[in-house]
Amino acid sequence: SRKEIFEKFSHETLIENEVLEVKKELNIRNPSYKPEGLIEIFDKLASISCEWYENTSMRKLVYNSIFHNKITTPLSIRDLILCARNIKSSDQLIDHINRRGHDTKKIIAHEILTTSIHVKIILYLIYFCGTSGKPYISSLYRTICDSIRISEKVPISTFNIEVRSQIGYIIEQFGYIKSGFKFSHPIYEEALSILITSDSTCETISKTILELIHESDSKVAFRINNRFVIKYPVVTVLLYRYLLEKKNDIQDNKFKILLSQKLVSTYYNTKNIDFFELAQHFMSLKDLVSLINENFTSWKDLSQRLDLCKRYIRNSPLGFDTSHANKLQWEKIFTHNNQDFFTESSIISFFDTCYAINPDSIRIFYEMKGENIIVSYFLRLAKDRREHYIKIFSQYPVGKTLEDYLVKIQDLERNRPKNKFAYIKKILFSDYKYYGKVFVDDGALFALQKPWLNLLPIGITKVEGQFSAGSVVGVFSENNYLVGIGISEYDAEQLSKMKGHHSSAFNEILGYFHTTSAIKNSFRLNRINRNEKNKWMYIKK
Repeated sequence: SRKEIFEKFSHETLIENEVLEVKKELNIRNPSYKPEGLIEIFDKLASISCEWYENTSMRKLVYNSIFHNKITTPLSIRDLILCARNIKSSDQLIDHINRRGHDTKKIIAHEILTTSIHVKIILYLIYFCGTSGKPYISSLYRTICDSIRISEKVPISTFNIEVRSQIGYIIEQFGYIKSGFKFSHPIYEEALSILITSDSTCETISKTILELIHESDSKVAFRINNRFVIKYPVVTVLLYRYLLEKKNDIQDNKFKILLSQKLVSTYYNTKNIDFFELAQHFMSLKDLVSLINENFTSWKDLSQRLDLCKRYIRNSPLGFDTSHANKLQWEKIFTHNNQDFFTESSIISFFDTCYAINPDSIRIFYEMKGENIIVSYFLRLAKDRREHYIKIFSQYPVGKTLEDYLVKIQDLERNRPKNKFAYIKKILFSDYKYYGKVFVDDGALFALQKPWLNLLPIGITKVEGQFSAGSVVGVFSENNYLVGIGISEYDAEQLSKMKGHHSSAFNEILGYFHTTSAIKNSFRLNRINRNEKNKWMYIKK
């Protein structure tokens, strides 16, 4: 509640006295839902808005209604005053009071029905795109009036006149530079939603607004409708079908996937089959699998596609054919080497998604990528995610390796290393083994003397050995002198292609762009003394 928010805020702010003054001014120190508080609100509003307030008997009618719980909220009082301010008799007042004793949403919906068609258009414009700004809404207003051909039947009313008539009542204006509108209470949005499915005029207005928005930007129209999926599912289905009947489809696959993700989840929560059918319309499982097997631009795109595939498998209705998911080409998927996707926050969810679609995908990844890259990802994880990562690979030999590394990490963390990369390097380099050789020119050799610089492929002259990305490699001068140890960002074949080239050519050489560095400074060990050099062993594969 507002009271609780201000109570908490008053203890956290440095200007507590000012907050307390605001609380006093807003009259929220004491609950306003008690009869005494509601009567006080009624007296303040009615005394300046209603001529009949001076009539003692009519005033007592309202008081009695409050005490008998016919009027229970400040919103009900506000609506009563605004709707009944021009009445002349007690009978009319009793009629309005009795209406307040029923479902408030239906009462407000009934009152909206009694307004002019211009007001209805204004309200539905705010319902769909109130935050888009006054200029945009104003431009739509006249177009919509012309589209549903009301100008001949009803006198033309300007946008500003109609908006002003509702400000302070149903709607509120906000913002200065880009002024927009919102409803003064969520119940007005609920009432308008009821009318879309129960009144033909309101349905026509809603469809016309969405269609006009679609003409300028189809994504915006579908995004607006998608916003109501959870709150007003019946309205959403009605308007989706209308847009699709009008052939107002979308071509952007990424956007279609996002729509389908939400629709499948909504089906799972509501069990309304209409949402699942709509999801299939935008992106069917068959089309999705074909899209995943095609080239993708980034791991983020792939993860979104795989996530929708997982939702189809896990959240589909009984009898839905999920066999298309068996056609996913995991070898081709994992051949894409853009490792930028594999961050601490995404790598586990990626493996979880792959496993949910096909448990065998983890085995394929392990056999294709090798142990080194899996260990490299593991060492970058936060504490609370390491055990889950080990569980993913527990049935493979690398699982035991990860458990051993976990023990080492825990021991090092107790000694409070300077930073995360400090203990990562200690662990990776603790075996004194490297699996490949990278030879560098004099320019790169000079740069490596500065610990904050990365080793770039342009400074590499030769690559020796067979190693995968994430492997420990030795860095050598051209006269075969060990000058450093590091973790390779690319495998041996890729580095051989990239050596001597500037980063601008990487995309053309490899077909993708991962990073400008061959070895990042965070994963490089320099200043190896003579005794340490004798410990290091080159392990050929």
